[in-house]
Amino acid sequence: MTIEEHKDPQAGTLSWNDYDYDDTGNRIYKHHDSAEGPELAYTYDNLNRLMTQAGDTGNKVNVTGKFAETNIESVTVSNLDTTEDYAAKIRGQFFIARSVELPTGENDIRATAVEQGGNNSSDTHTVTLDDTLDEGYKYDDNGCMTSDGAYDYFYDYQNCLVGRRIISEMDGVETRYIYDGESILQEYIYDSGWVLEAEYVCGETEDDIISIERDSSTYYYHYDSLGSVTDITDSVGVLVQAYEYDAWGKQRSL
Repeated sequence: MTIEEHKDPQAGTLSWNDYDYDDTGNRIYKHHDSAEGPELAYTYDNLNRLMTQAGDTGNKVNVTGKFAETNIESVTVSNLDTTEDYAAKIRGQFFIARSVELPTGENDIRATAVEQGGNNSSDTHTVTLDDTLDEGYKYDDNGCMTSDGAYDYFYDYQNCLVGRRIISEMDGVETRYIYDGESILQEYIYDSGWVLEAEYVCGETEDDIISIERDSSTYYYHYDSLGSVTDITDSVGVLVQAYEYDAWGKQRSL
């Protein structure tokens, strides 16, 4: 895959990326939004394992948000501490401003939306950046990552990651997850008894979620060439969530 584009039902572009590869098929460059857009570069060791990512230098992040209005003409993201402004790209009801530079520590980030009639509204959040690089990536002899400096990972004889979340608890609410083999089927929450919270439809491969039904609404998953979720749309194709990641799969959008 060299060009990847997701469109909404009105043929508007939700996301656009192009890719370049070396002779062994490793991705070496990625451009956002256009062939001249922000660039990420990747390097590998002699075993073709990803080692570095350049271009997104650690103090730059992608800022995303959602607005209720449907007549937004433009969105500007501003770092009030550095007085830098960044024009955001509008994607459905979402916006994304790429490579917003954040000095280490606390930053006040303001997003200002301008409606077609000229009215504007804004919202400000404080974002704390820790740009410490984690160089603790380790691999086994089969090329599987065994540590990222914070967590250890284990694999079976087929080099498949071992372990599935079956129970979680947040704010005193317990959630249980039901699987069919490696594919998730249902979520239940405990509220004076177990209540069905969500149901999934999955494809033939592991972690290939096609859709989820939650609160009587159905949402659909869209993936990039690496299989990472980049967009979620509702039943009529309207974008409801968007994601960006770094080279190791960590979410980079705020």
